[in-house]
Amino acid sequence: MALFGIENQTDIEKNMPFRVIGYDGAAYRQQLLQKRKPVTVITLVLHFGTKERDDYM
Repeated sequence: MALFGIENQTDIEKNMPFRVIGYDGAAYRQQLLQKRKPVTVITLVLHFGTKERDDYM
């Protein structure tokens, strides 16, 4: 059993890894507060854009 999260984006966002870490951490915290055995949390980010933003780097 696992929890899956899916994010999509059309522009590259340099803070996306931190957002995903936050989402995953919140999912684990919710499981612990519900006093159930934690299951794996997997988040996929789908990028549908084809062009980098100028302010990415």
